[in-house]
Amino acid sequence: MSEEPAVQLHGVSVQYRGAERPSLSNLDLTVQRGEWLTVIGPNGSGKTTLIHAIAGLVPSTGSIGVAGVNLRKTPPRKLARTVALMPQRPTVPAGMTVSDYVRLGRYAYASSSRVNDEIVDSVLTQLGIAKLRGALVSRLSGGQQQIVALARALAQQPEVLLLDEPTSALDIGHAQRVLERVDAVRHERGLTVISTVHDLVLAGQFGDRLGLVVDSHLVQVGQAEEILTVDRISDVYGAQVKIVKVEGHAAVIPVRKPSVRTNQRE
Repeated sequence: MSEEPAVQLHGVSVQYRGAERPSLSNLDLTVQRGEWLTVIGPNGSGKTTLIHAIAGLVPSTGSIGVAGVNLRKTPPRKLARTVALMPQRPTVPAGMTVSDYVRLGRYAYASSSRVNDEIVDSVLTQLGIAKLRGALVSRLSGGQQQIVALARALAQQPEVLLLDEPTSALDIGHAQRVLERVDAVRHERGLTVISTVHDLVLAGQFGDRLGLVVDSHLVQVGQAEEILTVDRISDVYGAQVKIVKVEGHAAVIPVRKPSVRTNQRE
C-alpha cells in the first residue's frame, strides 16, 4: 500500500465575508511526505490564503487532509502536533523573552519542563539564535523576529511545516542560511514543508517543486525549470528576466528594460 500524502486538497475554495470574488477557487493539490513545495505568484493571488487554509485558520469548502487527518474534525491540540505555521508577520508579545516565546510552541504537548527546555534550546541552536534566548522579542529586528517565529513553529515538532514569506524581512545572507537550516531540519526529521515566497531567485533554489498561484487559481505545479521561464514570468508578473542555471537550479535574474533616454542617446 502506498503511503498517504502529507497534504491533500480537493476542490478547496475560500471566499472572505464581504469579498466579491474568492481568494482561492476550486483548488486541488497533493504534497508528498518529506517534500518541499514552494508556492509563488503575484501579490494578492491567494498564496497566503492557501497556507492559512491548510493551517485551518480560514473557513473553506472542499476537503483538506493533513498527515492523514481531516483538518475540520481534528482537535486543536492534535492539529498543533500535526501542522505548524510561521506567519509572515508574527504577533510580538510585549515583555516576552525569545526562549519563552519559542516555548509557546510546546503547548500541545504534556512534556516535562526539562524536555521542553531541551527542545527549545535545540531549536534555537539549530537556527543560530541561541545567544538571543534571553532577549525581548519586541526589541528584535524584523528579520530576527521572523527567525524566532520559525523557531516556535519548529518547537511544535510538526509533521507539516507551513512558511508564509519566511525571508521577507531578511537580507540575502540570512535568507539563504535560514532556508538551508529549514532544509536540513526537513531531511533530519522527515518534515513536509510548504512555503510561499516572492523572491524567485530563492524559489528556484529551494524546494522540490514549485506551485504557481494566479488570480486565486493554482495554475501549475512542477519543477522549477518548467515554471520559471522567461515567457511565464513575463505573462504572470509583467517582468523582464533572464533564466540561468546555477548548481543545477533555475535562477531568475531581473533585466532592466532600455529606457527612453538611453534610446534617444543611441
